[in-house]
Amino acid sequence: MPQQVVDPAAKPMRADARRNYERIVEVATQNFLEQGVDASLDEIAKKAGVGAGTLYRHFPTRDLLLAAALRHNVGRLTADAKAYAVTASPKEGLAQWIRDLARHVGSFAGLPETIIAAGQDPDSPLFTSCAGIREVGREVLTRAQESGAARQDLEIDELFTVANMIGMVDRRTDCSGMPATERLIALLFDGVTPR
Repeated sequence: MPQQVVDPAAKPMRADARRNYERIVEVATQNFLEQGVDASLDEIAKKAGVGAGTLYRHFPTRDLLLAAALRHNVGRLTADAKAYAVTASPKEGLAQWIRDLARHVGSFAGLPETIIAAGQDPDSPLFTSCAGIREVGREVLTRAQESGAARQDLEIDELFTVANMIGMVDRRTDCSGMPATERLIALLFDGVTPR
C-alpha cells in the first residue's frame, strides 16, 4: 500500500505536534537544499529541536519527509502552470512548465535521480506527491498538442522524465554563454515540435 504524504491541515494535530511537524519540514527543506536528498535525518531532527523519535513518528521514511519538503513548491508550480494557459502561447507555456519543473527538481542535489526512480514505483510517496505536477503538466502538454505546437505522440511521462534529467545538469554556461538548462530545453523543443 502506498505511503501517503501527511498534510498537517488534513488531520487533527495537537498544537505542539503541528509546530514540530512544520519545524521538521522547514529544517528538512533547508538541509535538502544545502546538502542534497541524502542529508542526515538525525541532523535535521537536532536542528529542528526534536528527538529522532519525533521525526520518525511524523516521517517513517526519508521519501515521506522529502515529499513533504517538496510539497511547498508544488502548489506554486501547479498555479504557475495553470496561469500559462492564460498568459502564454501553448508552446511557450509548455517550455516554461518544463523549465520550472527542471529548476524545481534541480534545486535539491540528487532529487532528479530519486524522482525518476520513484516514477517507476506507484507505492512510493514521491510517486504520489508528483501526481499533481503530472496532471497539470498533462494539461499544458494537451494544450500545446491541440494548438499544433507539440507532437501528438508525446506523453507526459516522457516530458516529466526529460525535465528531471535536465534538472540534473549543473548550472554551468556553455561556450555561447547560454545556461546549459536553457540549451537543453531549446534542443528538446526541436524534437517536440511537429515536422
